[in-house]
Parts: sequence; C-alpha cells; structure tokens
Amino acid sequence: SASPLSVVAPSIRSAPPAVLVVDIDAAHPDAVELCRQAKRDSTTRLLPIVLLSDDRQREQRLAGIETGAEALITKPFDPEELLARVRTFSR
Repeated sequence: SASPLSVVAPSIRSAPPAVLVVDIDAAHPDAVELCRQAKRDSTTRLLPIVLLSDDRQREQRLAGIETGAEALITKPFDPEELLARVRTFSR
C-alpha cells in the first residue's frame, strides 16, 4: 500500500493549502518527512506549517521543529488555539 507521504505530497504541491496542519505522532512516521519535503520544495517552501504533537514525544517535536515549521501545538490542544494559529498564518 502507498505511504501517506506518497499520497499527500503531490496534492500539496499541485494545490497548496493556505496552512498545513500536521500531526507528528508516532502513528504517522512520514509526517516529519512530509514537513521536510514541503519546506524544500520551491512550490511549498513558504507554506506555513503548524505541528500537532503529544507533549511526551520530545524527539518527534524536535524533529518537526527542525523542519522549519512555524508553530507547534501540544496535544491535547484547545481547538480555538489551533483555529487562531491557522487564521494568523492564512492572512
């Protein structure tokens, strides 16, 4: 079966969203790589990325931040905080 990265990455390049919200938990090992690819690609490198991460997953958080993501929100998170961040970056 195809990895989530191979399915999502082409869609992001062809029709970039205003903001990319990525859950970087252990169940989604390709999520950090998706962020890296988005920041390396000339089409999506300026795309704001908001990471969602469990506060116990230090390595995943650090790896996500090192990709160049603009924000990190720990889970469980306040949905209003996430919406506020998305609104800020989509202006």
